[in-house]
Amino acid sequence: MPTVHVIGASGRSGSVLSRALIALGDGVVAVVRDPSKFGALGIVARTEKADLADPVALRAALHDAETIVSCAHARHAPAIIAAVGTNATRSGSRASMNVLIMMPAFWHAFTSLNVSATMYGSSPKAFL
Repeated sequence: MPTVHVIGASGRSGSVLSRALIALGDGVVAVVRDPSKFGALGIVARTEKADLADPVALRAALHDAETIVSCAHARHAPAIIAAVGTNATRSGSRASMNVLIMMPAFWHAFTSLNVSATMYGSSPKAFL
């Protein structure tokens, strides 16, 4: 089962994405500032605590990531890319890594259209 690290999984867009991925049978790792806030949503997923302003915590939270979707504000993109670059260099065994810095409005537009996932593959991560 594929696993997607969802940055900002406790927010509006991140929680919608997490639920959708789980419903499609994919694994989710919720990368959040406050694990208790994510837990209160009732979504069952592995949780990694990381503040996007803390490069050490972010690298640790993404250490085993192969597919990452960020639902956080785009201003955090440089920190995420830096953390991923460090992980990719350290792992050495990873052939590739998928990273998507998502614009929350895009995800809401996609879900409101009720587009069949079969049009794009088995799950929303097919956009990567």
